Amino acid sequence: MSKPQFVALEPNNELRFNGPFTEVVTSHLKLQNLTDKPVNFKVKTTAPRFYCVRPNCGQIAASGTVTVNVMLQPVDQVQTLEKERSRHKFLVQSALATDEPVEAFWKSVDPTKIADARLKVVFANLDAGSDTSTARLDDNHSTAQYTSTDKVFEEKINKSSENPLNAQPRPNLVHRAPASHGDEGKSSEKDAENRRLTAQNQELRQKLSEMLMNRSEPSQNIFNLQVLLVSLAALLIGIILGKLF
Repeated sequence: MSKPQFVALEPNNELRFNGPFTEVVTSHLKLQNLTDKPVNFKVKTTAPRFYCVRPNCGQIAASGTVTVNVMLQPVDQVQTLEKERSRHKFLVQSALATDEPVEAFWKSVDPTKIADARLKVVFANLDAGSDTSTARLDDNHSTAQYTSTDKVFEEKINKSSENPLNAQPRPNLVHRAPASHGDEGKSSEKDAENRRLTAQNQELRQKLSEMLMNRSEPSQNIFNLQVLLVSLAALLIGIILGKLF
């Protein structure tokens, strides 16, 4: 003989939770007293670390109703719920109230006078197959990440091509070839100047040798030697610069 039911549950078979599950998800359970007397109730779950139930126990007035908020706590990975969902169940116990406080009542009540009602748990976005849903989420994430990376890469390429500093070298290289034909005369002039400076350098070297050989006027020779060395250094610098430019 089945026990009489003191409360009606809405929903009466399952608690449905709709994602995203990275945030608190709440499902509402309505309890209606089917009697003309006060009824005490208590809500239990097989997975207490996943849920917060408010109120989890209390008293319903005669023919009255109470709404229980069942809050699923956030999870880091959807796969966690996929593995646990078969274990998630709720038990709603009810019994005719007495004069005792609710908490004391549930410690002393006769178990044979308690009516039980069970609810299973459904995670809405896992019903179609958690493996498929998870795979789609991962694919979408990878695609979005790849697309985002491509866009950043393309933007960098576009900015690089639009940057005048990056665009200048190629035109300059293109125009150098025809400009070199017009500079042949300048190159000839530079060569002639280099030859002239080389000749002057040789002449100064010869004078320096003669002065070193002539020791009759040492003070005058020292002064002339300094002048020649300065002139020689200037000529060398001129030759080097002429070759570079």
